[in-house]
Amino acid sequence: MWDAEPPVQDSSPWDEQAEADFESTSGEVAVWSMGLGRADDVITLADSGGSWRVRVSCAGRSEAAALSGQEGTGEGVEKYLVQFWPVTA
Repeated sequence: MWDAEPPVQDSSPWDEQAEADFESTSGEVAVWSMGLGRADDVITLADSGGSWRVRVSCAGRSEAAALSGQEGTGEGVEKYLVQFWPVTA
């Protein structure tokens, strides 16, 4: 969580990076996994809802896909960096 737009990460260690608008009615974000479902913990962005910008960087997706085709889930292979900041910043 950032107060304003964070610096853009060096793209070399990441396979993909993308940004999007995000609306949270509660000020919280739940994290879901395709294999495990909803995580118990939530990320608190603010005390109430609002509009946010989110940037997601990911690495290891190809490796994880290859491993899941061979031996099941490749735990710890994929890495994500998720950054939120308020739209008004």
